[in-house]
Amino acid sequence: MYIIFRLFAALGGVVSLYSLLCVIRVFFTWLPDLNYSPFGRLLARICDPWLNMFRKFNFLKNSPFDLSPVISVGVLIMISSILKQIAFYRSFSLGIIVSVILQMLWSIISSLLTFFNILLAVRLIAELLNKTQNRIWYTVDQVLNPIIYKIPAFFSRRRFIQPKYALLITLGCGLIVQFGLGILISRLIALFSL
Repeated sequence: MYIIFRLFAALGGVVSLYSLLCVIRVFFTWLPDLNYSPFGRLLARICDPWLNMFRKFNFLKNSPFDLSPVISVGVLIMISSILKQIAFYRSFSLGIIVSVILQMLWSIISSLLTFFNILLAVRLIAELLNKTQNRIWYTVDQVLNPIIYKIPAFFSRRRFIQPKYALLITLGCGLIVQFGLGILISRLIALFSL
């Protein structure tokens, strides 16, 4: 029985290494010199079959950012964590798997919420300082505007709200959601870990 758990630990390590190679592969795609190097082509043969499975999902690409690499690496990290948890606890239970999946999903969601809240805060500061004439703010606004005006509209009964107040309300809601979900997920994880 001990050998089985050692095997789970080894498989977890192999999956972790593969996820690291996938991250390197994604970064290489941004740098053509590295992407077309012999090592880059080798990484492409090793990692692209896995990464391409997630590129087939249109909902991951229908945003300004292609989220398929993030999700594909996240799934690998989740698999690795499940295998390592099974090896560590030397038992296999649905509760362990559910708690690891919840931890991983929350890690991804929390990272996205943190990025969104930081983006909102920076945009709010730029709005308060009247430094919004730069082209970068146009791109940021394309990402943020669908959310910025829907959330405050809920509170204002669809009346027009100035951009700085819309940003402030949306940032406040984003922080409350992130904090509240964090508490809820931590309690669920504790419940399933028992």
